[in-house]
Amino acid sequence: MRLAFLSLAVLVLVACGSARQGSRSAHTSTPRVTAVEAPLPSNAKGRFEVGLTDVACAAPGSCAAAGYLSSNTISRGLLLVEQGGAWSVDEPPLPQVLRPGRRSEGVSSVACPAAGHCVAVGYAASGSQLVPLVFTQRPHGWQETVLAKRGSLDLVSCPSTGNCTAAGGQELFDERKGEWGPPTTPGLPPNAAVTTASQTFGEPLIQGLSCWAAGNCAAVGVYGDKHGSPQGWLLTETDGAWAPGVEARLPANASTTKGAYLYPVIDITVSCAPSGDCTAVGGYADSASNQYGMILSEHDGSWGPAKQTPLPANAGPNPQQGNSPRSPMGSVACPTSGSCSAVGWYVDNHMKYHGLLLDEAQGTWTPGQLVFPSGGHASAGISLDSVACPSAGNCFAVGSYNPNPSRLRPLLVAAENGTWSKSFEPPQPEGADENYNGSLVSVSCPAAKTCVAVGDAESAKYLDQRGLIVTIGRS
Repeated sequence: MRLAFLSLAVLVLVACGSARQGSRSAHTSTPRVTAVEAPLPSNAKGRFEVGLTDVACAAPGSCAAAGYLSSNTISRGLLLVEQGGAWSVDEPPLPQVLRPGRRSEGVSSVACPAAGHCVAVGYAASGSQLVPLVFTQRPHGWQETVLAKRGSLDLVSCPSTGNCTAAGGQELFDERKGEWGPPTTPGLPPNAAVTTASQTFGEPLIQGLSCWAAGNCAAVGVYGDKHGSPQGWLLTETDGAWAPGVEARLPANASTTKGAYLYPVIDITVSCAPSGDCTAVGGYADSASNQYGMILSEHDGSWGPAKQTPLPANAGPNPQQGNSPRSPMGSVACPTSGSCSAVGWYVDNHMKYHGLLLDEAQGTWTPGQLVFPSGGHASAGISLDSVACPSAGNCFAVGSYNPNPSRLRPLLVAAENGTWSKSFEPPQPEGADENYNGSLVSVSCPAAKTCVAVGDAESAKYLDQRGLIVTIGRS
């Protein structure tokens, strides 16, 4: 899983909404951090791998995490619940429309608008049948809801209890007052491919979703144009109605070459402030296949043109690697309107990879570099994959880094009052040996001094990959 990044020197960093932060060292207080192995289902047998992919917390000590357990014969979704600081694990209930026995299922995303009222989304399959599922937390377990005859769900956002939006593929589902409605397939821009023939990019795909109030959301992703190239797809919901999607207006240096499998747009994600202003980040390429980051802003339902992300003075060309490029921007977070942060990576003039932290203040974005942990350096590789900001300038970002070419370790980075401290490792999880490998992929901070992050760890003592839960609190 995440161990595939051991040999990469690619930096993919994720944002944290904050005031203007920069790269100077911070005098933040030392966080209290504990790391534990995630609990296993009682019926887990034989050799298997466990990983946690998403976490959401409604209050300190009240969280839920989504994950998976896989082996050579089966893939199962897992839902973990924290109550009073203690974690327990459930296997999602099998929908009645699917037969028991050999099957696969997954849980992709979770949201917790209130303690004890979490919602998770995913899929289940039996044979060739694949159905999109919603799991709703109840006092005595999870209740599953089948939303359509086929497909899967990848994202969920819940601004309040009983009011959620889920996304999968090119479909969106809205829940209002506890009732899920039929799927909505937003319209595509005029230059979209009429069919999904082999020379086109393929089916439109929603990659980012953020809701600031019931029936008011933004979704972003990609679609294939008539020449087979992916373009940015921007969607806005107002008072329960999704407007037709619009094409992202790319920076002036973006490629205009027409042809199959060119990548003018590479992945997009989004964050919306409580006011309804939204910011999306992604990647794009120029005619020479050099990659850049871009930032798009939405206000009152209207998306402005994309701006190229600013880079430090030592940035050099970033040539596209391979036929499936990865966006140089990881994510964006906006705890308040006009106070956003985004992070990604860039390549310097010596083809070394660096982390990039971008901060917005009054509409102006400025870059700053991540401060590496002891033993870390730019060529070793680093990936920050998630961030949570209970307030502007007070954040935690999590991910992994390579202290040497044969090790992958979890990584935490804290910001306090708008300043990032040097990143650090969480303590070694109990049961792991000193040569363990691990990563963190999602973090949620329900209060200013409490965060929970999840991921996976692998150790010779484990024999198999296990889920990893890290609890963070500033002293």
